Amino acid sequence: MKIIHLSDLHIGRWKNYENTETLFKNIKAKYNSVTEKPVILITGDIIDDGHRLQFLEARFLLDYLTDYKLLLCPGNHDMGRNGIAVDPDNINKYKKFLKESIEFPVINKINECHFISLNSLEGEFKKEDNMRADGNCGDEQLDRLNKSINNIKMNYPGDKIIVYLHHHPFMYSNYLKLKDADKLLKILKGRINILLFGHKHIEKRFKAEERKYRIDLILASKKTTDIEKGILPGTQKRPVFKFCEIETDAYKVTDIEVLA
Repeated sequence: MKIIHLSDLHIGRWKNYENTETLFKNIKAKYNSVTEKPVILITGDIIDDGHRLQFLEARFLLDYLTDYKLLLCPGNHDMGRNGIAVDPDNINKYKKFLKESIEFPVINKINECHFISLNSLEGEFKKEDNMRADGNCGDEQLDRLNKSINNIKMNYPGDKIIVYLHHHPFMYSNYLKLKDADKLLKILKGRINILLFGHKHIEKRFKAEERKYRIDLILASKKTTDIEKGILPGTQKRPVFKFCEIETDAYKVTDIEVLA
């Protein structure tokens, strides 16, 4: 199975609506003739300010991908103004317009892979300290995650487990960090196969952390709606969108470029 990892589309800011539309159209063109379509996974900040209109625009664009299995999780910009004024009511907009479950963790079994989505803002909804771009999964959600992983390992011992969330669990700062990252990583250590996230707009594979936490692949996505110069054959020096394609069998990560 292949996964296309996208993140931080920020639909509603600058030209990100147009960029997302072009990105999705070119993804469809690239994989149009592929019999087994990849899973498209977007790790949050789908929209920019939590506005109803932006959710409607995102829904329209996501409908380009109806031929694909599409997996989402919410980010801080999906939840409120400028990504810092978290509004719990926005989780209902996320459910209504993006047609996603809000009972986290959300688990999707696709072939022999279990995809587990987390809401890295859930722990912020009950706190006064919700005016920054940091995150907090919360003890209740982490307890449910632990039980879910136990259940998968008991009933599907040969299957792979992929966990994805928005907030970055390794690159800390007082403004952006996932507050309970240590608790999350303690639950995940040696028990899952792939960990995916975004938030920092930096693409990076964390090989040292893979060894430390005994996870086969840990990968952060960049902001996928950014346009840059291509470096691959066929797109070299041309404006492109860049993203990663993940092969779940070999944990191979391939850089993909599609024209912007």
